Amino acid sequence: MKLAELSHGPVRRGRRVVLRAGSLPVPARGVTGVVGVNGAGKSTLFRALAGALAGPPVRFALDGLSCARPVAFAPQQPAFPEWLAVADVVRLYGGDVDALARCTPGLLLEEIARLPVRALSAGQRQALAVALALAGERLLTLLDEPCAFLDFRRRFGLARLLRARRGPHAPGLVLVSSQSAADLLDTCDWIVVLRDGRYVYSGAADTLTAGIADPARARQRFEEALMALLGAASPTLFRAGSPGSQAAAAET
Repeated sequence: MKLAELSHGPVRRGRRVVLRAGSLPVPARGVTGVVGVNGAGKSTLFRALAGALAGPPVRFALDGLSCARPVAFAPQQPAFPEWLAVADVVRLYGGDVDALARCTPGLLLEEIARLPVRALSAGQRQALAVALALAGERLLTLLDEPCAFLDFRRRFGLARLLRARRGPHAPGLVLVSSQSAADLLDTCDWIVVLRDGRYVYSGAADTLTAGIADPARARQRFEEALMALLGAASPTLFRAGSPGSQAAAAET
């Protein structure tokens, strides 16, 4: 698996440092899950990567070269012009709503294609934002808590779409944050763990379940490993040469 590097200095919101300076390996392609409790810095990381925050940018570098924007970004609470129809919103992004529905099956855009934005529920708005982001097939796609408002049908549909984007032959890297360990295990190649604004782990998802053949036991082990990482006191949980990749964090 070809690796890229995610690195940045301290990321602040106002005067408060939300993300400590850090540098860590991530895959150049596929699906990477970003895990952390509320307030750990996940949304700040995504907004910084999208260029939506003031200050020094977060650097996503492949072969030593920074990958230029634009990136595709679906925030937790997407905002679209209330007076437009869904089809018009898609047209603003250079697409066609029927074609978008076909290339993102499972998000059920066909159910909302003829509706005005003001008539959409929170989950329908989120489905629209996620579909627009995934359809772009950028080198870097950011999905911040994409399942937060989706109904169970669209959650299953999104899981299928993400599984199709796994592996080294994907068109780019999808970074997805989630509070569901089950979702991450089923859809991600790689896991990044944030705790109190520090990176405490960056490594292959299957490393956390190595040697366990039974799916139920593997899921349990994965959840236990994430809980241990989220409760760790040190940002250097894994030594060099261990199956997990250490994320280097700098004090600020």
